[in-house]
Amino acid sequence: MLDGKLKSRLYNGEKLFGAWITVGHPDVPEILKQLPFDWIGFDTEHSPLTSESVARMFQALGETNQPPVVRLALSDPVMVKWALDIGGHGIIVPLVGTAEDARRVVSYAKYPPEGVRGVGPRRASGYLSRLAEYVKTANDNVLIVVQIETAEAVKNIEQILEVEGIDVAFVGPSDLSMSLGHFPNWTEPDVLAAMDKVVKSCKTHNKVPGTLAQSPKDVSLLVNRGFRFVALGSDIRYLIDGAKSYLTQTGKP
Repeated sequence: MLDGKLKSRLYNGEKLFGAWITVGHPDVPEILKQLPFDWIGFDTEHSPLTSESVARMFQALGETNQPPVVRLALSDPVMVKWALDIGGHGIIVPLVGTAEDARRVVSYAKYPPEGVRGVGPRRASGYLSRLAEYVKTANDNVLIVVQIETAEAVKNIEQILEVEGIDVAFVGPSDLSMSLGHFPNWTEPDVLAAMDKVVKSCKTHNKVPGTLAQSPKDVSLLVNRGFRFVALGSDIRYLIDGAKSYLTQTGKP
């Protein structure tokens, strides 16, 4: 049940670390929920996950202390609606470059009069058994995350974060480094300066800075720069790194 704890913990200043899922099988969240992640992200932008596969994986995740968040393929009212109707506690929306982009995202995620989300929160409302309660509280409890991943977005960050309803500015290191001409070297000084600008703007506007740590060694660097909503690698990275560790320990070159 959507209870707003993910959102309130972030606004209380906590650092929350999530697992990133791209493999469309219920075993994956069922395995990862045994570990102390703070949230679980489901990526429908750069993976073959569909609304049906994500819904089944939500069921495998169950009512845990790791609220599910869906990274959408694009800013689209239908995609926002299904991600929340199946029980998402939040959405991560890519390629938000302007304040107008941000206003559209907020509108898609909130019920009238604050937005245009249609009413029909299937699994999110206990299959309509808690419909009135869900609709009454959803606008306050859903976490809205916009991805800051282009030079345009960094330039407009102040205006983006002035939009009421935006909770997290999530920097995409790979895309931002690509936009600034340094891919895959996101630790180049001007990329880090852009990331620092996002963190500073979040502090000014009482928003939460987020990003993706692509390896364990990145985590302390990112946290020390102020990021508090951090995705830790991904399921395929966990699989590859775990297999590599076994091979190394057995002496396999």
